[in-house]
Amino acid sequence: EIASCLVGSEMCIRDRPKVVVALGSVALHYLGNQDMRITRDRGKWFKTKHGFDCIATFHPAYLLRISNIKALNAAKWDVFHDLEAARDKALAAVPDYNLMSEEKTDLFKLFQRRK
Repeated sequence: EIASCLVGSEMCIRDRPKVVVALGSVALHYLGNQDMRITRDRGKWFKTKHGFDCIATFHPAYLLRISNIKALNAAKWDVFHDLEAARDKALAAVPDYNLMSEEKTDLFKLFQRRK
């Protein structure tokens, strides 16, 4: 996971993103600092060491491990609102950016090809 984060970070530097979303504590520690905690700092904006605007949210694997339905629903809504905030900040930076693909992906066809 750390190696993936490092590779992703190097791509971020090259591509100069308007917004970065850190998924989970490993990414948060790498992009922010070791003192940050996902449970405390999730949903808060900070600057990465490269100067990018970044917001952290829960890692999808964490959501899969939550067994309490109320806690799971709350965490999913937290992620939803964090992603909304990232979208809004990106659109504020580049108002005419198209967030949708021109052509819809047929996931069933992709799945069939993988079999």
